[in-house]
Amino acid sequence: MTSPSLAQLLRTDAAPAAGQDGQAWATARAVLRGETDAQAAEALPEPLLQALLDALVEERLAAPVDVLAASPAKAVAKAARRAQYRLRSAGVPTQRPAVPAPPPAPKDVSAPELPCLLSPPDGAGDSLLVVARPVKGGLALHELVLSDEMGLVEHREFESSRSGYRRSLREARAQPLREISLAEARTLLAQAYRCNLASRSPLPRGAEDMLRRLAVDPAPSPLPPLPPPEDGDAVLALQAAALHEEPELRGFLPPESELKLLAARAKEVQSSPLALSEVQRAEQIQEKVRAMAEAFFTPERAQLYARRLWALANVFDRTGRAPQAALARAEARRLFHQAPGLFSRFAEALYTKLLQKTPPGEQPPGAAPGAPDAPAPGERRSKGGLILP
Repeated sequence: MTSPSLAQLLRTDAAPAAGQDGQAWATARAVLRGETDAQAAEALPEPLLQALLDALVEERLAAPVDVLAASPAKAVAKAARRAQYRLRSAGVPTQRPAVPAPPPAPKDVSAPELPCLLSPPDGAGDSLLVVARPVKGGLALHELVLSDEMGLVEHREFESSRSGYRRSLREARAQPLREISLAEARTLLAQAYRCNLASRSPLPRGAEDMLRRLAVDPAPSPLPPLPPPEDGDAVLALQAAALHEEPELRGFLPPESELKLLAARAKEVQSSPLALSEVQRAEQIQEKVRAMAEAFFTPERAQLYARRLWALANVFDRTGRAPQAALARAEARRLFHQAPGLFSRFAEALYTKLLQKTPPGEQPPGAAPGAPDAPAPGERRSKGGLILP
């Protein structure tokens, strides 16, 4: 008997057709009449299942067909979807089987992030930043010089292995370098990039590609101001000249143009026709130097040096020099906010310490006053005298 004929018999109260199992026939009729769940039809033989689907279409009963269309049995689901199509063609809405959600993406099992290295600022406001970027077969190391006035001014790229870089990290702990996270390095690079744009300083070769790979954009705003001066800062800052005795600040010198001017001023006093004693000549030079320091430390330049001191305070903390750290922070707060009172002893000592290099009235042969010591063989130094790794 054909499927349409079986379907017609199912819709009546007729006895099971010849060759049909009585129990299966009863199940098909119960599904058609809504007396049992549609899933029961999944066990029906193929001719009787097709007859049931035909009967459901004739009766315009979409709900059992929708259930069977979502059956895990592929043959049942395929036949039910054909019945759904016929129902939709007849204007009866049906539900499409839910699409199973895709399996979750495998978790990222990439190697752990490697720390970056940062040096304290030198006398010119330059800091060395080393960033390790994973590449196929190893690491790309980026050595960058960040200027607090010009932004990113130098960039060198090298290849290295992870083991080699970890060895460099161990060696760096004996130097004034500190480990920072990649997120902190990105923040520093974003500020430097912003400084490049503000100062119209071009990026060094390869830096733009490196910034793109690290997803670094220019910072939208400048760094927040330093905290305001605290009670006791004024008294503590009276000792700020002593900061120049720390190794990290011995290379802090005025710019070259100021050194030349200082040499000229000292020469004027030395060659003066006035009959002055050595003590009087030294006092005149001291006054000229102090006046130069006051003219040099404009509000903008005072803020630059304040941030440099603030960074060095972290170095003092890490190396067990808590008093020097407290002194550096006190002086930084007062410098940044131009606190009233005596002129900064730290700023004055930036110039007057040059006079202590030699006795009053003497200059090193062929050198400007306060010229820094020559680097030892094999040493690399920045413009401000920082010994670089």
